[in-house]
Amino acid sequence: MLWFALLTAASLAVYFLFIRPKLKEFRVIAGILDKIDEAGLSGWQKFKLRLLGQKTWLSGAIGVFVTVLPGALDNLHLVDFSAFFAEEVALKISGAIMLLMTVTHIFGIVRAAQIEPKKADE
Repeated sequence: MLWFALLTAASLAVYFLFIRPKLKEFRVIAGILDKIDEAGLSGWQKFKLRLLGQKTWLSGAIGVFVTVLPGALDNLHLVDFSAFFAEEVALKISGAIMLLMTVTHIFGIVRAAQIEPKKADE
């Protein structure tokens, strides 16, 4: 679990220190943010346009998160959160993790039930 936390922290550090500044630099060079700001749009419309420009990596990140979630929850439910939080809060966190595990398992069962069996060669 410690290695997972260290790897996650290192990945976030690489993203925020190296990748994100390059992405911002590209957007500033392209002038996309300036065009959005000059268009006189509302805050919600600006947010939607910026989100539209980020949809590729957002969909990839969501796909990775959904793929990793069941395994991460299986490992996370073994952690004793009472060492970090009050007993009531730790119980709520553990309950939420167990609920998420149940939901992901139900989705997995439903997905497996939707798969059509392979037909024999004729």
